[in-house]
Amino acid sequence: MKKLFSIECKRAILSPFLWIAACIPIWLNLYGIVLSSYGFTITASSFFFENTPVICIFLSIFIPLHIGQEFEVRTINNKIMAGYSRSQIYLTEMLISILCGFLLLVTDIGSILLLAKITALSFGITFHEFFMECILCFVCVAVISALFTMITMLMHKRLSSIAVALCLTILGLQLGGNTVSDLRQEEYRVEKDGTATENVLYIKGLERTLANGHMLISPFAQAKYQPEMQYETADMKAENSLIFKNASHHWKFLMMNLIEIIVFTRLGLLLFKKQDLK
Repeated sequence: MKKLFSIECKRAILSPFLWIAACIPIWLNLYGIVLSSYGFTITASSFFFENTPVICIFLSIFIPLHIGQEFEVRTINNKIMAGYSRSQIYLTEMLISILCGFLLLVTDIGSILLLAKITALSFGITFHEFFMECILCFVCVAVISALFTMITMLMHKRLSSIAVALCLTILGLQLGGNTVSDLRQEEYRVEKDGTATENVLYIKGLERTLANGHMLISPFAQAKYQPEMQYETADMKAENSLIFKNASHHWKFLMMNLIEIIVFTRLGLLLFKKQDLK
């Protein structure tokens, strides 16, 4: 399996699309940090995880392109004939997909840190907070990569896999963005005369429970919510949590994402083993 992993890793690294995808967040960070002007003070943390949705979109295209080629040129069949099991093939493809997602995140975060150093921006958050948020973000991207791997390994065709993965990503990000917007509403707003009035956009009761549930199970909603986590107070964190309300971080996301990775992997393996690849 080491040889298979090495071959697939080299094929992924040599993909021009992967490096184009890696350059896009760098350009977005360059534009946001160096080429833009703001009427308020910015910090490096103002840009952390802002490009995660963009990375998700690129993964929805890259992973089907990378894996789909294996089926269209029948390399998968050659690997099976060479003695590799379907489990080894599936797990290798999934691991490569996850590592590619990690590569895009590293280039994104690394470019922010480098540009912040060059422009003398303050960090904005503690290293501990940054480290915790990075863990949650990396696991979130791993879930999305595992999902796209399962879709492509079962559909085989590049174009159809891209269509499904891309539509799922756009829909997931749109719904996730709406949920984040709803959860960010404050219960009261201050008018010009200083009086506090009830915010009609603030959701509570069952509606808030459903929004928190959506946030818990959807990695796309978490990708949209990631930048907001850095600035949450303990009360805001508890209000936007379905479980583990008193935890210092959104460990519920980590727990649910790990469960989803296991589910997608086992389900994908089960169905892939039953497929006829002739």
